[in-house]
Amino acid sequence: MFKSPFPVIVLSCAAVTALASPALRAAVIERQEVRLSADVCQPSRPGADSTFRRRPLAMENEGSSTVFLTCAFGGVFNGVPSQKTLTVGFLNSTATAATATCTLADAHEGVLNPEFFVKSISVAPAGSPVTLMQWSAVADNGGVRFTYPAVNCAIPPGVGVAVTLHTFDEEIGN
Repeated sequence: MFKSPFPVIVLSCAAVTALASPALRAAVIERQEVRLSADVCQPSRPGADSTFRRRPLAMENEGSSTVFLTCAFGGVFNGVPSQKTLTVGFLNSTATAATATCTLADAHEGVLNPEFFVKSISVAPAGSPVTLMQWSAVADNGGVRFTYPAVNCAIPPGVGVAVTLHTFDEEIGN
């Protein structure tokens, strides 16, 4: 009686393919990371350091004039464009709305040829929830994800940055 070797060959091929191709086991998931400003932001100019009050939940401009604050979002090793959305959350301790203006600088592989994206937002007065300014790869960058993003924000008196948030893809399961 003749027995077909077909089941053994199929199982052997499947096992070799699974071992030889780790990409078959990899998965990509979307992650969101919230970072407090005390962790990822710093004054942009010497001397402005004394103007900002570093509190656990915000870095606030307690001076009498607008000062600049830089916040970094991070990126993926080897210049992989992975950042889908980038958000800065503002608080205002004054009784009137104030305008914050930020420039997103996105560097590419090798931290070269940056692109710049400017936005302004009215930050609601004291007692209001956090006001969010967001950049999106789809809405602001023609669908191209950001690589190594950071923002530089003009912070008026009484306004502060509370949080930053970024949404990105991460490969898991290798």
